[in-house]
Amino acid sequence: MNPSTDNASTHAFGRSSAAGLLLSAFLVLAGAAIGCGNSSASTQPDGGGGAAIDGNVESDAAVPDGCAVESFDAGAYAKNSDEASIGAPCLPLRESNPSFDGFLSAETGLDPAPSGTATCLIYHFEGLVTCPYGQNAAGQAPACAAPCTTSTGQPVSGKVTPQCSARPASQTVVWSCRCANAQGMTNDGDDYCTCPSDTTCTQVIPSIGAAEDDVSGAYCLAPAVVVAPGTNVTCGAACDPVTQSCR
Repeated sequence: MNPSTDNASTHAFGRSSAAGLLLSAFLVLAGAAIGCGNSSASTQPDGGGGAAIDGNVESDAAVPDGCAVESFDAGAYAKNSDEASIGAPCLPLRESNPSFDGFLSAETGLDPAPSGTATCLIYHFEGLVTCPYGQNAAGQAPACAAPCTTSTGQPVSGKVTPQCSARPASQTVVWSCRCANAQGMTNDGDDYCTCPSDTTCTQVIPSIGAAEDDVSGAYCLAPAVVVAPGTNVTCGAACDPVTQSCR
């Protein structure tokens, strides 16, 4: 995979001794050619929130009779790396921003975290974790689905592409940790984790070419979701609340 830079969402990050490598939001890589949807530039959220009691994100939008629309349960996710279990689903930091309209399946990214510690890894995933069925530009969701909201309950603005049914958030947006550098080594002075037995230490992020780099390298992933470099993977069936449930 060859890295590319998304000016709206890509930052390098590293240790405090290398301030130029600090990633304030999200590292994006152009990986395998995987087709689905679009992503637009985002801004920082204004704050506030409309999270419902017990962490359930509710929507006031009307839905057709006979539909059982489930609210997104943000409370079911670990709130920080101290509560994280490697391989468990996570909520990326960017999904607290109501102007962020989703990830692209051709990209790989992660929330900032020290090398070897738990981080939320977004691995060739399409759309928003909080909104599996997406919505149109007017903010209208498909029949039997609720409009998109952030992880704190705010309405998301703009079009959101539905998730790909073959790569749902529960499998591709997960807590992970850096288990080796880009050369597959762990003897360079950085901290690394040991992957649980149900995951494998997989090269995910190519070297960014910096003298001090604690981002690139391998991360723990379930073998079933790994995309080989150069693989042309398409979305196939998108998640649909009636025909292709992704809950």
